Amino acid sequence: MKVFSHLSAARRSLQCQGSVDGTAGDGAVGLEMLVVASCSGKGGVGKTTAAVNIAALAARSLRVMLWDLDPQGAATHCVAAVPAARGLAKDLVRGRRSLAESAVLTQWNGLAVVAADRTARSLDRLLDDEHHLRERLTSVRDVYDLVVLDCPPGAGRLAEQIIEASDGLLVPLVPGPLSVRALDQLTDLAARVADRRPSDRAPLTMLPFFSMVDRRKRLHRETIEAIQIARPETLSVQIPMSAEIERMPVYRAPTVSRTPDAPVALAFGELWREAQLRMAWATTARR
Repeated sequence: MKVFSHLSAARRSLQCQGSVDGTAGDGAVGLEMLVVASCSGKGGVGKTTAAVNIAALAARSLRVMLWDLDPQGAATHCVAAVPAARGLAKDLVRGRRSLAESAVLTQWNGLAVVAADRTARSLDRLLDDEHHLRERLTSVRDVYDLVVLDCPPGAGRLAEQIIEASDGLLVPLVPGPLSVRALDQLTDLAARVADRRPSDRAPLTMLPFFSMVDRRKRLHRETIEAIQIARPETLSVQIPMSAEIERMPVYRAPTVSRTPDAPVALAFGELWREAQLRMAWATTARR
């Protein structure tokens, strides 16, 4: 299954405006690294599943770094990477280690991973006014086209800095009142930190989507219908409940790579296409 990089094409189109040979002219916009975070205040909703599969899909056409910020290290495990030595997360946010040098190549071309370690559980305390996640990510902007962050649940300082640093937030929603409540809380948090974003950056793009959907359940069907009306920013593509996703940590491979023709893998492809188009629109709207 071929995934076309709508977002990359849109950004390169903007980059070429002002010059027929593709060099940046006056007022041209350079091709910038994008940061997409898979996050929610609620656990068990499919954040890691989304992060790993989106990263693997994007790596087919982009240079991608997957940063596992969750001390449980599920994303690290699912791309068959070795857990990081204790202290890596702390050293990275404190600027004592290079983020680019800490990323290790995976067996999937174009995809590198910064593995998790247990000190990631202290990131809420380690990140402060002098140590910003955004600054660490800026250091790899010439190395990668896309950074995907797999985030732990929470709404503390780490969540705030993830929002500040990100261009898009993938927010998985298991159809039901608790996940919707988590979306509302994350949206409120994003609104509170919006004024910290540099004025030359596009606004944060919220990308909520339904995850682990079982349309046999009446609650799932009713919740999806209600939320798509109340929250029109919700992506139209839904990720179904799937045994293939449950097998991902067993085989230690992204589902989109191991079983690319499975319905859930095709759904992730459509989800990534829709997310790219949404973010490309936000980028062009800035102009």
